[in-house]
Amino acid sequence: MYITKKVIIMAFFLFSIFLLSCQLINFPSFPQQQPAPVPQEQVPLPTPVQEDERLPADQASKQIINSNNPECANGCAVQKVHLKTSDGEEYTLPPGQGSYSYAGALEWKILPVPEYCTAGKAMVPFQFISKTTGKVLGEETVTVAVGEKSKVVTHPTVQRVAFTVEVVSVEEKCE
Repeated sequence: MYITKKVIIMAFFLFSIFLLSCQLINFPSFPQQQPAPVPQEQVPLPTPVQEDERLPADQASKQIINSNNPECANGCAVQKVHLKTSDGEEYTLPPGQGSYSYAGALEWKILPVPEYCTAGKAMVPFQFISKTTGKVLGEETVTVAVGEKSKVVTHPTVQRVAFTVEVVSVEEKCE
């Protein structure tokens, strides 16, 4: 019985020393690094349009098509885009869809493609969104013609990001 009391007292003493030593140690705290701010470009606002000058979207796009090429009576619309990325992936996606690369640091998607003349080439707009820990650092829109490769898209804080998209072909519906 005497030995058990000694063991209990010794265990309590060691436990107390342990608790005190944990309070005395000051672990260094590391400051969290904030990403560098991305400068925002000033984009001029469009001039206001008079109410009577506005056209419905389908008429406006046909007017744009016809004003660019008087020989073009009907337009084509992109249904799907077949593309290759610089990280070796191949996709066939409709406008409005996309993916990501570099573990989510760079998100991309195909924007809606305006109607174009059957005699012309489709120009496919892409939106690239640079992110870090879920926060958007910047956005960039790049337009790529069929058979062409985009310019190299980089990331403001991840130096190894050098991403391109090549539009291989498009599935289109022409009127």
